[in-house]
Amino acid sequence: MPSLHELRARAQSMEREHERTRRASDLPPEPAVTTPEGRPVWYPPDAILTPEEVAAVLDVAPVTVRRFGIKKAFASGTTVRYLFKEVVAFLEARSA
Repeated sequence: MPSLHELRARAQSMEREHERTRRASDLPPEPAVTTPEGRPVWYPPDAILTPEEVAAVLDVAPVTVRRFGIKKAFASGTTVRYLFKEVVAFLEARSA
C-alpha cells in the first residue's frame, strides 16, 4: 500500500500533467501573431497580457506599448493589462 507521501506526490504529478495538456490543448493550431522577428505567438484570444508581454509580442519597449493606444482591458493606478485579441486587432489595423 502506497504511503501518504507517495499518494500526494502522485496527485501533484497528475495535476501538473493535466495543467500542461490543458494549456497545450487551449492553443489554436496556428499562431495568432508572428512577431517582427518571425517568432510565432500563441495566446488564447481572451488572454490578459501585461505591457511587458505585449512589448515582447510587438518587439518594442514596454513604454512604447502605452503610446500605441491599444485598447486597455484594465487600468488602475500604474497597473495596465491588455486583451490579446485587442493586440491582434491593433496589428491588423496597422497592417491594413
